[in-house]
Amino acid sequence: MTIIRSELKSVRAVPHGSTHKKDLLDFSSSVIPLELPLLELMHETEFFRYPDSESQELRNSISQHSDVHASNVICGNGASELLWLVGMACISSNTKVGTLAPTFGEYARITAIMGGQLCYFPLQEHLDFKLDERELSTWIRNKNIQVFFLCNPNNPTGRYVSIEHVELLFVENPECLFVFDAAYIDYTNSAIPLKNWVEKFNVIVIYSLTKAFGIAGIRSGYALANEAYIEALNKVKPAWNLNALAQTASKHLFDKRNKYSDVAKEYRDQTIQMMATLSTMRFRIIPSDTDYFMMGVNNPKKFKNNLLEKGFLIRELESMGVPNYVRINVCDRETNSRFIETISKLFNTF
Repeated sequence: MTIIRSELKSVRAVPHGSTHKKDLLDFSSSVIPLELPLLELMHETEFFRYPDSESQELRNSISQHSDVHASNVICGNGASELLWLVGMACISSNTKVGTLAPTFGEYARITAIMGGQLCYFPLQEHLDFKLDERELSTWIRNKNIQVFFLCNPNNPTGRYVSIEHVELLFVENPECLFVFDAAYIDYTNSAIPLKNWVEKFNVIVIYSLTKAFGIAGIRSGYALANEAYIEALNKVKPAWNLNALAQTASKHLFDKRNKYSDVAKEYRDQTIQMMATLSTMRFRIIPSDTDYFMMGVNNPKKFKNNLLEKGFLIRELESMGVPNYVRINVCDRETNSRFIETISKLFNTF
């Protein structure tokens, strides 16, 4: 007899971008190949010891950078693990959970497994998937939403909501816990007033170091919140959840943050250029504020397969509820030029 939770019957795996095939150029995920001193970092890491289960040195570095106390910080095996910790700590049977549509699929899977009730706030295609914060705020109150997952900039739309408008949501909905997924915010010019948010608002802010800081293969992220939430997340966190090399590399990135942060801005500039170029080919481009954008095509599967044959991987979005679009992440300038040249040659087939 198998013992499996009933909540899993309706749960499906969430498709994600990226590839392990080295012969493909990856335009399906946010990965930046930074030149990290890996040998030096490995020499600094004592592999024979268990990693610090509290990630204390890394939390101290994050604390200094973020102007919050280390007791307001928790580290995790990428932002994804931290989202799951939030689910385990804050979502139970019949918890009313809200999120946008379309958005990152793990929010729905977390909610389903924890037994919560998920409600979607639909973004409108005719408005280029731009969020109306006033309508959302009213919707949250009318639906009695208790936990809301807000990806900002949103995945896959790339649309960004200003800090001022986000704070309006917090102020008007103080009983709702906002899980602010800031995985892609390093590609914008915005800085979250973290000390103010942690002290004043009902929010957990989750950051990823695997996107703009190029360590997707190591997995590292962190969350900031008031001490009550951090205590709850620590209660459900596995021991030794962040390996020793990930802690060493993450601390290096924080200590040298200014050195690496400019690369994300370069990728953002490349996104703006590519959107403009593809717009001249009469593709429907959704405005984006990060390193990827949505593009409307008549036959996304054919579009993707044609590019695969030429060695380029992009992301189909049917699984995210936008079947007439693909998502394109940029790479370095030279690779982007090859990609655009290939699309130009194949243009008539789309």
